[in-house]
Amino acid sequence: MGRFPWVDVQLLKCESYIERRLYNRLWVEGYKMRTQEPCGRYKIDIAIPKYKIAIECDGHEWHSTPKQKEHDRKKDRFLRKNGWTVIRFTGKRIVNRLESCVERVNNEITKKKRL
Repeated sequence: MGRFPWVDVQLLKCESYIERRLYNRLWVEGYKMRTQEPCGRYKIDIAIPKYKIAIECDGHEWHSTPKQKEHDRKKDRFLRKNGWTVIRFTGKRIVNRLESCVERVNNEITKKKRL
């Protein structure tokens, strides 16, 4: 009594359905991820720290205004300047073409392993 079953805290920190969907699929691949990972004044939706991969999940509602697009560009520049590889996926792609998202992440990791 008083014990809790194992809980994936990183999954709980996901802020949207599309983040949870992609996180769960990448977890199946065996990746160790952190969600809402601080980096300067920004947070990375899904980070794979071992490979310095920052994955951003862009829901249409939150990433379609000119102001938000400019914010995303500034965030990407900051992350790249700090050594992260940034991958952005639209919510539509995560929902409809999840395996292509996983393939893109796998390809980036394969490239980094070769270096």
